[in-house]
Order: sequence, then structure tokens, then C-alpha cells
Amino acid sequence: MYDLKIAEISYYVPENKVSIPDFIEMVRDEDIPSVFPNKEAYAAFVIAELKVNAIRVEDKLEDKEMLTNTVEDIFVAAATEPGEIDLVILAQEEDQRQKKNLGQYIQYEFDLNNAYVLNLDGNHCANIDHALTLASQIAHKNERINNILILGNVKIDNPVNRLVGTYGVLSDGSGAMLLKKNGKGPALKSSRIISAGRFHEVNLNRDDSLILCKYYVKTLRELMERSNVTADAVAYIVTQNANPILINQCLQMAGLDIEKVFSANQTKYSHLDCLDFLVNVKDLMKEIEANKNEGLILSFGTGWAGSFISSFLSYE
Repeated sequence: MYDLKIAEISYYVPENKVSIPDFIEMVRDEDIPSVFPNKEAYAAFVIAELKVNAIRVEDKLEDKEMLTNTVEDIFVAAATEPGEIDLVILAQEEDQRQKKNLGQYIQYEFDLNNAYVLNLDGNHCANIDHALTLASQIAHKNERINNILILGNVKIDNPVNRLVGTYGVLSDGSGAMLLKKNGKGPALKSSRIISAGRFHEVNLNRDDSLILCKYYVKTLRELMERSNVTADAVAYIVTQNANPILINQCLQMAGLDIEKVFSANQTKYSHLDCLDFLVNVKDLMKEIEANKNEGLILSFGTGWAGSFISSFLSYE
């Protein structure tokens, strides 16, 4: 059990919706996974199998404005002063649509004068999951680090970059998570990370479901084995808001009960890249606190480049 608690999470998802039929007109047939004869067939798959009718697209705010609003919310909700932050981890990719200097911008904007800014990327949809494990390990080894802010922002300009094969279609959003040693909330109990070299030549037009499933199941099983936790001890499961067919199959192969999956946001926003973790854990925490029914939380996710991670969160 690590020292840091998830004290507060804040996220923003734009209200603006673009229907899947309208979105599919923005891409070409050659942009979609090759298992589909044309983009119309892919759109039908997204609607019927992924249960997604629309994606969320930010059409007014810039990246820095989205993230600034989210960070403001978290400082108000957590009654924390910016000067108390010891470390900021910006967990997102460094391409043009998700600017690598956003962490530095937030440090400047909020006068986080006592914080060091660290950029974490390369894990794509699993960046936030990895950031939580990294932050927990850093704080556990360093008594001077007590408050950590993890940030992520997704704003995609090129429609083609929203396509993640048969796994999902990306929406825009922003999120922040405050971790405190003296806070209240769930803490990371343990995690298992596997990097699969099979994905060094990843091709989003190819169906890699079998490889994904193999490493998903491997990560889940090894987490439970190494943590000495049985499937029955898991109270809640947090997944990415992506292909439910693949995810449920992997959970069942690992011996887990898919009825324990927190599915409130599964189709609500579509896939939010690495922000899925923040959105789902935030809303699950509200549900747990409302029902006063704490229990062991299992989260798992992957990035399309081959980074797999499963984690246990506990209120102990």
C-alpha cells in the first residue's frame, strides 16, 4: 500500500457532440481498419458494437484553457494552495495537438513555485495509469514529496487521429488528479505493468485484438497472483471506455466478474484516451461514497503502442 491518496479528481468533457455518421464523413475509406470494406461499415460497427452514437469535440477552448479550468476546479474542491504542490506530472503525448509544455504553462499560470514538472508519454491511453504508479513510487521513496498533481488534456484537430482501430473513437477532454499523503480517498495498493514488444510496428488499420487480449489477460492474472488477491475480493472494476466486447472477454478469461465493471460512462463520452481513468474513478468514488460501500478497485488499461497496466486501488 502506497502513501498517496487520491484526494480529488476534476475533469471536463465538452458538451458539443458530433454524431458518428457525421464524423465518418471527415475520414477516408483508407483511414479505417482494413477489416471493414468501407467507412460506412466501420460507422455501423461503432454504433452497433461499441454502442457509441457520438463523440465529444471541443470547438471553443484551446488546450491551455481546457486544462486551466480543470486545475482551477481541483484547487477549489480540494481546498489546496498551489504552493503546496511538490510535483506535477503531465501525462499525455507530445504531438502538436497535445502540447508538451502544458505542464510548464500550468506551473506558470498557478504559481506552482515549489513544484517540479515531469512529462510522461509514450503509453498513450494508459498514460494516467502509469503516472499514478510512478507518482506513488516517487512519493513513497521521498519524504519531501507530499502532494502531486497529475494532468492530462486531449484536443484532436485531425479527425483521422481519433481512430483507434476497432478499440474506439477518441473524444476531447481534460482532467486533473490531486494525490496527497495526508488526504482521504483510495490509494494505489499494487500494480502490474507489461510492455509488449510485439507492438513496435503497430498498425491501427490491422486487427490486433488477439495480441491485445493475450497481454490484457496476462497483466490481470499476474497482478492478482503477485498481490495474492482472488477475483472474489474485487469489488469494482474500472476499464477504458472502449471496445466492451474485447474488454469483457479479457475479464472473463482472467476469471473476473463483468457485472462488477463500472459502466456508467462506457458509451457516454466515447473513448477519452488516457482520461478514461480519471473520469471513471472520479464517478466511481462518488458512487462509493454515496453508498458507503468501500471495496477493492481493479483498474486496467492499455496504450496502442503496447503498454499494459493493471492496478489495485484500496480504501484501507
